[in-house]
Amino acid sequence: MIGLGGSGRNSLTQLASFIRNYKIFSIEIKATYNETSWKDDLRKLLKQTGSKNISTVLILSDNNIKKESFLEDINNIINNGEVPNLMAFEDLEEIYSELRIIVKERGLQETKENMQRLFI
Repeated sequence: MIGLGGSGRNSLTQLASFIRNYKIFSIEIKATYNETSWKDDLRKLLKQTGSKNISTVLILSDNNIKKESFLEDINNIINNGEVPNLMAFEDLEEIYSELRIIVKERGLQETKENMQRLFI
């Protein structure tokens, strides 16, 4: 949602999320918030939505954008469903182990490609 400050975007988003039983994920910016903190938050968000299958709304205000690369990451999530080189091998293995059950339930082969597609 885009609009002037104080127009109720945040409140309306929270209300809509509550009505749909979506979890709200927002980022708290502190003085020490940096690129590493941003990547950690994105990892947490993507694991929550992709491997745990929790419907989630990301609330991100203009004050949360400390670097232009943050917008590039959001653009990648919107367009591709992922951020390149965000997940380490260990993270992906954890995600795949959680997705194995869902892959079997859907009658798909237990390949990394199917799990990656399901995650995205």
